[in-house]
Amino acid sequence: MTTSETFDGNYFYSGVYTYLLLLEMETLTEMINKFSITSYDKDTSHWVDVTYINHPHSFYVRPTLYRKYMQELQASTGSLIDPLDMHVGKIVIYKSEILKIYARGQVIRMNAEINGITCDIQALDHGCLDKAVPLKQMYKPVIDSYNLPPLAIHCQLSECYPIGRKWDDKSIDAMKCYVGTEQAKVIIKDKKLDILIVELINSCPDDIATLLVKTDYASLGFDFVNNRLSSSSENKNMHYIYKKFKVGDKLWVRVQSGKALDSFFVCAVEDYKPYLQEKKNFTLSYKALNEKIRPEDIEAGLPVAVLTEDQRYYERAVIKQFTSSQDKYVVQYVDSGNIVTAHFNCMKPLLPYHYTRPALAIYCSIDKESVQDTGLQKLLHPGYDFIIEIKKVGDKHNSPNIVQIMPILST
Repeated sequence: MTTSETFDGNYFYSGVYTYLLLLEMETLTEMINKFSITSYDKDTSHWVDVTYINHPHSFYVRPTLYRKYMQELQASTGSLIDPLDMHVGKIVIYKSEILKIYARGQVIRMNAEINGITCDIQALDHGCLDKAVPLKQMYKPVIDSYNLPPLAIHCQLSECYPIGRKWDDKSIDAMKCYVGTEQAKVIIKDKKLDILIVELINSCPDDIATLLVKTDYASLGFDFVNNRLSSSSENKNMHYIYKKFKVGDKLWVRVQSGKALDSFFVCAVEDYKPYLQEKKNFTLSYKALNEKIRPEDIEAGLPVAVLTEDQRYYERAVIKQFTSSQDKYVVQYVDSGNIVTAHFNCMKPLLPYHYTRPALAIYCSIDKESVQDTGLQKLLHPGYDFIIEIKKVGDKHNSPNIVQIMPILST
């Protein structure tokens, strides 16, 4: 058998060795067909290597049983790709700047640059996307693996959500730290067309999602794919996110609701316009949603979407208490602070992705000595804006933040 020669970090294989590789590739193809994404059954577990992390709701894993094939799959002949033979969908071996290795990739876009053609390439067995890869970094693969599907599988952690509108860099770095480079186990909780919802476990004391929640890099939720309320036990895992403050924080705010200086709600001015746009989209979503809340799921503290009294909008709300009427409940809008009575038929279950935006309304009170200040009282009108400074931190919408109000002086 002819020995292999090194070519810029890749391997050049003779015809005899390539033939043996082809036999192994047939075995690999058979295995892949058995373990394709459509075959990952709910509640099954699999040992994997975590190959690439975008964020906790988008990362890639590869079954450890495929490790022995990676060298062959990433081997090139040493010949550069012919520019005339380049097209979208072509399988190449390329130098990945993200992975710092040569990897099997598929061209998903071609770009005409001043210095020639570059390509955006998806690393099929790792998951990452390298952009603007020059032709001089693309080689012909030893094995024609066009019919071999990607070995990297797209996953999302179950039971955790970002604190805010998206995953921040600290949360992503925390996940990378907890995952490390060791092998891990995924337990399939559910699956969508192009992503598996999983629990990810390694040698850490808790699963990765729980670690992120415990260390304040994520908030607890239930599976993104479960767009309904199914039991009271699940309801207990559902809650809104509230912004965190510390003593001394100063915020430019506008009044949302409230007529008394010892109990009123404001929101950050910068968050108000995005909220108005989201309110329209939110309303369209729930007007189209046919799902109803089951009477047995109703309980104090349950998050719901509520149709407003004028029937123009849906608002995010939480059930505060029952009324003497069997069909009506006292609810509080978490984005305005208003407390209203809503009929059962005007409420719908809240979808999981509507927990990810923090409650807009900030519960406030001024100190007891200033409550009778008539000058400040005049500011409590919806839409009025001023500066507040946090003097004592409250508890979400349960107890108010004690604040000092500072009117904005006109110039």
